[in-house]
Amino acid sequence: MNVKRFVGYIERGSVVAQPKELADIHKELDTARRIWDGTIPVPGKNIERAIQRQVIQTVERALEVYWIPDMVSENIEEIVNEDGEPVVGMVKVNSVDFTNGPVPVITAEAFIDLNVFNGFSKELLESWENDNEPLKAGLAFIFKEPRDDSPYDGTLLNYDDLRLSLYEPSYL
Repeated sequence: MNVKRFVGYIERGSVVAQPKELADIHKELDTARRIWDGTIPVPGKNIERAIQRQVIQTVERALEVYWIPDMVSENIEEIVNEDGEPVVGMVKVNSVDFTNGPVPVITAEAFIDLNVFNGFSKELLESWENDNEPLKAGLAFIFKEPRDDSPYDGTLLNYDDLRLSLYEPSYL
C-alpha cells in the first residue's frame, strides 16, 4: 500500500440555501460575518488586510473537508484502498464573501492523503477517471453544525469549480 497526497479545491463554493435563523450556523461563521461587516472591530495598521486575515482564519475554524469513497464509483477499490481512512491535512480558505447572507461564499483548498495501491500513477488515475468518474465526486466541503440537532445543512453544493488532483509539488 502507498499513500499519495491530493489537493482538493473549491472555487466560489456556497450552500444551497441560507439558514432561516442565525442559531443554525456555527458561531465562528457568525463571528466572521460580524468582523466582515465591521460590527466587531479589528485593530491594526492596515485595517483592510487585518480584517481579511481575521475573517479567513475564523471561517477556516468552521470548515471541514472530507473525501467520502462511497460517493465515488463502486469501482473505487480498483485504485484506492478503502481499508485506511483518508486523512485531511491542512485546510486553507483563500477568499470569503458574505454578500449573500450569514453563510459565506468561499474559495478553499485542502490536502488529502489517500491510500492507493502499488503501481498507482497519474496516468492510471486519469484512465480510471475516464472509465468511471472523477475522484472529486467524493470531495465534500462542509461548514460545521452548531449543534447535533441543527436542521441546517452547511454542505457547499454550489460552486464554480471543484477539483481533486494528485499533488505535485514544484520546487523553484
